[in-house]
Amino acid sequence: MNSKGQIGEGEVLASIKGVINIGEDVKTKLTGGETLINPRQHSNMPENAQQTAAWAYRNTLIAQLQPYLDHNYKNPSNKIVWPDTVKTEVGIAGKAINKNTIGQLVHYKYPKWSNTAASSIAAQQATEANRFIGEIKKRDPQRGLNYETFQAAAQKVSDAVAKDSIPEAKMIQVTDVFRKVAIDLAQKDPNFADFYKTHYQRLFGPLEGFK
Repeated sequence: MNSKGQIGEGEVLASIKGVINIGEDVKTKLTGGETLINPRQHSNMPENAQQTAAWAYRNTLIAQLQPYLDHNYKNPSNKIVWPDTVKTEVGIAGKAINKNTIGQLVHYKYPKWSNTAASSIAAQQATEANRFIGEIKKRDPQRGLNYETFQAAAQKVSDAVAKDSIPEAKMIQVTDVFRKVAIDLAQKDPNFADFYKTHYQRLFGPLEGFK
């Protein structure tokens, strides 16, 4: 962090290992192409597609930036701000990292995004994951129970993200639980990474970003 309270490029790369993969090397993410915090606009994308993509992008931002959200909530007089590398037109460089500025970033990338569409997308994802978990429980009840615990934590994050009115403290709390459960399962279950990648990576970013 520099003297302005900004997270430096190195810190971003170290903390956000789950930068959206657009085919560029992670080490050059903040110098040119699209990154998690420095995206291109997708204004020509069909409106329905923007709703789905924006909801997943917002989930990813909140999950990956949770340590910064937590820090800012607990340290109101010493907040971490968005780096100068964020495009000027987004309007958040130098501002505190919080739920509102994350929303600005999402709206920049997907101009037609409407948060009211998020609940239906969340329900669809939950249905897909629950069906898969049900099949796992038939073969391995304990593993299925572990995955159910994770799905419950993921659902709470999805519900929180879908509600603009949720208090920031509550959002940080449920995201923190989600991250901890994910890390714990990744360490204990060698099959969890594939499960996560199939059902959750598009919504919360790569698991490596939680380390």
